[in-house]
Amino acid sequence: MGNELKEEFKNLSSIDQLNKMVQRFIDLAAKDEHTNHGFPKTAYGFSKVAFSLYTKLLDGEFQKDDSRPGMVAFAADPGWVVTDMSSGTGKKNIDEGADTLVWLALQPKGATEGRGEMFSNRKLNQVFV
Repeated sequence: MGNELKEEFKNLSSIDQLNKMVQRFIDLAAKDEHTNHGFPKTAYGFSKVAFSLYTKLLDGEFQKDDSRPGMVAFAADPGWVVTDMSSGTGKKNIDEGADTLVWLALQPKGATEGRGEMFSNRKLNQVFV
């Protein structure tokens, strides 16, 4: 992403704002103009960045919601897994790809380290630096 767009992305403060930026990407990509406006070349790459920010924003909503005590949002990158999507060329089998997702789901109640962030191979993978 271009630096200007990266800063704009970092400063989004609501899911509604994120949805508007995603729609902007979709509209520009439909005209093959998205890279002219600082967006990444691939929809897949952009979707990962957008999903990471969505997780951060969603976790912020959980923190404000007294009816959901202890609720935490995490994102996980399973890695390159042998699936139809990878045309069977992944480096991890299904169980290995699921490891970080299961590990996050089984975090003890009240675990907050890395909340709203992306994890890969059980390690924090900060998308926004």
